[in-house]
Amino acid sequence: MNPVLRSEIQAALAIDRGIIDESSAKAEITRRIEFIKGVLRKSGAKALVLGISGGVDSSTAGRLCQLAVSEMRDEGHAAKFVAVRLPYKTQADEHDAQAALGFIQPDMSTAVNIADAVDGLMNSIQLDGIEPSPSLTDFAKGNVKARTPMVAQYAIAHFVGGRVVGPDHAAGA
Repeated sequence: MNPVLRSEIQAALAIDRGIIDESSAKAEITRRIEFIKGVLRKSGAKALVLGISGGVDSSTAGRLCQLAVSEMRDEGHAAKFVAVRLPYKTQADEHDAQAALGFIQPDMSTAVNIADAVDGLMNSIQLDGIEPSPSLTDFAKGNVKARTPMVAQYAIAHFVGGRVVGPDHAAGA
């Protein structure tokens, strides 16, 4: 990524690259938890919903969400965190996702296998006179597989009166 663009994104997101010791790390965790709590309060939402892959980004975001809703409950607010597993058929690294759930300790956990939605959409596309090549079909299916989890998360958020959380790596290191 362009270094200037990276710096602009990091500045806009108030990314602190100055975490140098335990004290500054704790301060950054507190800042992020307060941000999450502020979003919940301002929005009036009662829940946070996040897809958990087992990777660092979703695990970190999930733990911060759980800490935020726990603090909110201690402060007398109704709040919960819903972790969502969103595999396509069988996930090869499911053990990582389960370890992440153990670390996060969400209030609620559910799984939505996105295979039927992805395959159903791909199978329903009919273009008169056009037969996409296998490589184009695979590419298109990859894009659908990447976007379907967000659709499921928004549906779940609607059911629980929540907001969807999107972890981001904040334009790289």
